[in-house]
Amino acid sequence: GRGCGSGGGGAGALFGAAGSPGAFFGLGKGRKAFLVRESLFGAAGGREAFLGRAVEGREASLGAAEGREALCGRFTGALIRRFVGGGVGLMMGLAAMVILQVPPLLEGVLKVLFPGAGEWVFPRSSLLILTGEHLSISLVAALIAALIGVSLGIAATRRFGRDFLPLIRDASSLAQTVPPAAVLALAIPFLGFGFEPVLLALVLYSILPVLNNTLAGLEGVPPEVLEAARGMGMSPAQRLFRVELPLALPLIGTGVRTSAVINVGTAAIGALAGAGGLGAPIVAGLIRDNPAWVFQGAAASALTALLLNSVLRGVERHLGSPGIRGGEV
Repeated sequence: GRGCGSGGGGAGALFGAAGSPGAFFGLGKGRKAFLVRESLFGAAGGREAFLGRAVEGREASLGAAEGREALCGRFTGALIRRFVGGGVGLMMGLAAMVILQVPPLLEGVLKVLFPGAGEWVFPRSSLLILTGEHLSISLVAALIAALIGVSLGIAATRRFGRDFLPLIRDASSLAQTVPPAAVLALAIPFLGFGFEPVLLALVLYSILPVLNNTLAGLEGVPPEVLEAARGMGMSPAQRLFRVELPLALPLIGTGVRTSAVINVGTAAIGALAGAGGLGAPIVAGLIRDNPAWVFQGAAASALTALLLNSVLRGVERHLGSPGIRGGEV
C-alpha cells in the first residue's frame, strides 16, 4: 500500500494533480515540480541563449564589415576630393591654361586635335591679351552686380523696404530671363559698340544670384541673435554691420562667386559688340569654319571660369569665421 501509495504519489507528482498536466511538463504543484520544469527547459533556454549569442556575434561581424566598407568609402571619397577638387585639380587647370597661352605648345596640341584646320593658333591677338580683356569685363560686371544685389537685399529686409520685396524679386528674375544677346542688341543703338553694352548685359544677367543669396543670408539670421543685439543696446546700423552681414557673409560670398563665374561664361558675347575677350576666336572660328579657333576660345573661357571659381572659393573659406564655415553647405 505504501509502495503503491508512494508510486501513486510519485505518479501524481510526475503527472500533476487531477485534470492538470504533470510536473514533468513544468506545470505541477510544489517546489520540486518547479525545479524539474526549470531543469528540463533550462537546457532549451541555454540553447536559445547560445543561438542568441551566435546571432549577435554574426551581426557584430557584419557590422564590423560594414564599418570597414564605410571607412573605405570615406577614405576613397577624401582621396577623390583631394586630388580632383583640391590642389592637384587646380594645378592641372593652371598647366592647361599655360599650354593655351604659349603659341608653340598650343599649336602642337591643336595640330593633333584638328589636323585639317590649316591655321591653328588665332592670329589676330594673343590669348593672354584676350583672357585679360575677358576677365576685366567679367569682374567689373560681377562687382557692380554685387553692389546692386547686396544693396537691394539689405533694403528689402529692412522695415521700410519689405513691401517692395516681391517687386525686387520679380524685377531681378525678369532681368535674368532676358538673354544677354537680346540686351546687347537693344543697348548697342544707345550705347554704341564696345565695352558699355556688354557690361550692361552682364550686370543685368548676374544680379539675381547675389540678390537671392543676400536675402537668404539676412533672413536666416536667428531671431534670438538679433534680440540679444538689441538687448546690448546696438543701433539698427550696428546690428546690420556687426551681426547680420557677418553671419550672412558666407551665403553672400557664394552668390558673388556664382555671379562672377556666370559672367566669365557669358562674356564671350562681348565679341559681337567689338569688346574683345575670348569670344573673338570663337566668333572668328564659326565664321571661317575653323574648329581650332573655336576650341581655343572655348577652352580658355572654361578654364578661366574654373580657376576663378577655385580662387573665390578659397577667399570664401578665409572670410567666414570657423563657426560659420562649419555650418556652410
